[in-house]
Amino acid sequence: MSIIQTIKNILIFGAEMRIAELERQIAALEDYVLEREME
Repeated sequence: MSIIQTIKNILIFGAEMRIAELERQIAALEDYVLEREME
């Protein structure tokens, strides 16, 4: 495997980690908003 391919894989992995974190934050925000609407 070439160095470039390795670097690409690391960047893609990092992006996927950030996307997963954003999805968790969005889910938490949705839960918060739903709870506020219930009050």
